Amino acid sequence: MTRFFSISLVILFAGCCFALEPSQILIIANSDVNESVLLADYYSKSRAVPAENILKIPLGSNLSEQMSRKQYDKVLAPAVRKELTEKHLSNPIKCLLTLYGVPIKIASAGPLKNSEQMLPKLTELLDTKDKEFKAALEKLSQLGMKEMATQDSAPPKSFEDILKNLSDDTKQALKRIEYIEQQDERESQYRRWIGLLKLIYGPAYAAKKAQQYPRISFKLSREEEDQLRKNSLILKMAENQNWNIEKKLDANFYQTLESAVGFVGCLSNLKADIGRCRGDETAASVDSELSMVLYGDYDLYKWQKNDLQNMPLWMPSKTLMVSRLDGSSMKIAAALIDKAIETEKKGLWGKAYIDTRGLIVTGKPLPYSFEYYDLSLLNLAEMFGQKTSMDVVVEKTGSLFAPASCPQTALYCGWYSVKKYIDAFDFVPGAVGFHIASFEAMDLRNSSSSNWCPAMLARGITATLGPVNEPYLHSFPEPDKFFAELLDGKTLVEAFFRTNPFNSWQMILVGDPLYMLNIK
Repeated sequence: MTRFFSISLVILFAGCCFALEPSQILIIANSDVNESVLLADYYSKSRAVPAENILKIPLGSNLSEQMSRKQYDKVLAPAVRKELTEKHLSNPIKCLLTLYGVPIKIASAGPLKNSEQMLPKLTELLDTKDKEFKAALEKLSQLGMKEMATQDSAPPKSFEDILKNLSDDTKQALKRIEYIEQQDERESQYRRWIGLLKLIYGPAYAAKKAQQYPRISFKLSREEEDQLRKNSLILKMAENQNWNIEKKLDANFYQTLESAVGFVGCLSNLKADIGRCRGDETAASVDSELSMVLYGDYDLYKWQKNDLQNMPLWMPSKTLMVSRLDGSSMKIAAALIDKAIETEKKGLWGKAYIDTRGLIVTGKPLPYSFEYYDLSLLNLAEMFGQKTSMDVVVEKTGSLFAPASCPQTALYCGWYSVKKYIDAFDFVPGAVGFHIASFEAMDLRNSSSSNWCPAMLARGITATLGPVNEPYLHSFPEPDKFFAELLDGKTLVEAFFRTNPFNSWQMILVGDPLYMLNIK
């Protein structure tokens, strides 16, 4: 008991002592925009951030929201990296604060070098494997059928749609086989079922699946086990050495992958590498990319896991927390500082508004499904009711809060109105909230934008978050977890990075990183 009590005290002490300090913030301003420089000085004085923690970088005078990948790689990232590695060694920087004037998003990286040579090879291989995969699915659909079913000419399904139903399709095929009365035929079809699983998911998966069904007699031969081990070693080597696409093609990586994990693994990897080759989905928010500025080369295709998610704040990490003071004017950006400081002193008052989609949630929903986020919002409403004295108003239908229906808004979270802000909220000073929808942090400096982030900032919210491009649903912090961190005493930026799933992706956090909720 004494030992457990001591460990608990250490953890509690560590949590208190390693909270973000003003001296651990690096302020990044655009030296070509006077308002950006003035805002840097204002934040430094308001929050007691040392003046030497202001980094001014020439990024253009036109207040452009987007920068090229080349400008990021050649100007912004090196300047930040040099500042961090050469000047702030005794008290390392944990948080970057980007300001009004600093670009908000980075354009696509464009096609890879030699993509013209690699793409035809990848595409040809993809077409071949896709045909073989669909032929296996056709055979799977016929298992257990008394007669060969004639297929209607349905529109072709995407690979992603096929994957959604594939698990159910394999189970349904097995159920059909179980109804076959003749034992020899039933056992023959069991063997075909396992053989198709080997092709679709790989031999290891098929062997594991067979163990769940004692009536199916199947195990890998010694030769198959030896080959699987060899293939696994090759795949591990490819991962450790970070093989590029050219190396994968030269070393027959995709064929090896198919032998180990089947058509599904092979096709998934091929599709991703074709995307990498073309430069698909390599655009990102500046802030999300800057969080990884201390890392070496990493894959720009889609996202990278956020190493700070769910991690103790005192754990060492190369990942940096990043927040932004921005909006359609410097005045709005500066007000985020004033309202945060004022609310910390006087306390946050008002009401909490939660807008669900009214989905029917039964049992435990699939992670990151629509039902999953609706349940998170319901849990959030319950948490606000238990941990605060605020009135909690919940919209439980498919509709949104109507215009002018949410007076004294202190806390808000809801969905789903894409790029169409509903002017329902009267935000009090210190209000925090976000809307779960795509593109809502685009046009952040457009005063007439109907996107949720710029519209909420213009109407007085103190902190919000959102994506600068399509992020996919699983990229949003889960509402109940994000607000739980705030209620637990974490600063705004700490709460975000403790619950933000990905970096090198689309999300930005807008608000004073040091802001801490003080609810009356």
